[in-house]
Amino acid sequence: MKTKLIMVFLVYVIILNHLHATAQNHKNLDRDYVKKDSILWNEYEKRMDSIVRNIADRQKRKVDLIANLDETNRKNKELAISFKNSIGGIERIFMTRAQFSKTELKNVLESTSLRVRKTSAFKAIQDHLKIDQIKIGDLWPEHLMIVDTANLPIRLQKNITNIIIYNGSGMSDCMGESNRSELNKLAKDAQFSSRAKIYLFYNTENINTLKNINAKFNDHLAYTSDLTGDYSKFKIAMGSQAIPTVYIFNSDGKLEAIQLGVEDIITKWQNK
Repeated sequence: MKTKLIMVFLVYVIILNHLHATAQNHKNLDRDYVKKDSILWNEYEKRMDSIVRNIADRQKRKVDLIANLDETNRKNKELAISFKNSIGGIERIFMTRAQFSKTELKNVLESTSLRVRKTSAFKAIQDHLKIDQIKIGDLWPEHLMIVDTANLPIRLQKNITNIIIYNGSGMSDCMGESNRSELNKLAKDAQFSSRAKIYLFYNTENINTLKNINAKFNDHLAYTSDLTGDYSKFKIAMGSQAIPTVYIFNSDGKLEAIQLGVEDIITKWQNK
């Protein structure tokens, strides 16, 4: 009996040691990814600063800045794949999903660990693979339901241009104060309002958070969300990544353009 108890105890100790070692390996993996990711983007920013400081010719500077970004994006993708079994790695793969073919993404998911398969990022990538993302000429996805600050469903208005601006979590105003001010001027203009409507979309799970973002800026823009959080159904269906991303639906309800940044729409509508 005593021998059996000793054996049970030893097995228990072995299991505990294995679990501890596994947990430590996970921590090390997550920490290593964060460290290497930080180094990558710090190097990108240093090169960007150097280009801006040292290259006077605007066209040459633009070419070098784009080349720097392209090279960093390539390394970013490779790093995320090599750390696909870390939490940060799988999250980065979701964030950069547009850089992958769906076949590539499927292959990545099939080779991930059980721990990663339980994450929201993994499940969001699965959702991305299941549906076709919106493309130019498409109507608004019928399965998407977005609401305003009163938690009432939003329907795109007929016979006018509907402008939807994906603005992330709302933790920071990536549009910039001056751009937001110009958009607000447009929204207040009666002539503009008869021809177009501007909606700002935010990732949140809580209607009160949406209300707080609205109250913070206190402007005439329409604040909306689908209340499904960081891995929102909107974000997946619309292929949203960078902020702000602008989706322009024409008076026929079809997607006319997808643009990064709001400057072009401000200029266009100010000149109409």
